[in-house]
Amino acid sequence: MREGRSSTGSIEAIMRKIAKRAGVEKANPHKFRRTCATMARRRGMLLVQVSKMLGHENVATTQIYLDLSEDEFEQAHKKYVI
Repeated sequence: MREGRSSTGSIEAIMRKIAKRAGVEKANPHKFRRTCATMARRRGMLLVQVSKMLGHENVATTQIYLDLSEDEFEQAHKKYVI
């Protein structure tokens, strides 16, 4: 580890410790990354923007991250298509 940098393992350990105190189970950086992306999308951030935020080259990869329900897709369809 270089000076001033944290290892992946130490960051994960810190996150798990904080999550445990908050009563959150199975916390890890990937879960927070997915949650952040999903919340941004639900709040109206364009899929292309979410994809760029995550550093994905392909928007299809971003779609895998998002945890959106069928109801949310239906609402978006009504808002933007119909």
